[in-house]
Amino acid sequence: MRICQAGGVDPAELGTAVALPDPALVALAGASGSGKSVWAAEHYRLDEVVSSDRLRALVGSGEHDLNASADALPCLTT
Repeated sequence: MRICQAGGVDPAELGTAVALPDPALVALAGASGSGKSVWAAEHYRLDEVVSSDRLRALVGSGEHDLNASADALPCLTT
């Protein structure tokens, strides 16, 4: 079993699969650097993913501009 960078277990190594309805809303939550964006990019098209990193890049100085979170995250509710 491979351990991810942040110490979590790589779900691909567990041998389990989850069938999702189409359409489906998938919410990924986890620690910074745990692979949420990588997993989303591997399973969905770019135009199907809403990413807080990309929203911060739109309203701030880049994806890692945590100061932009207060302005970026309300974009999800409008």
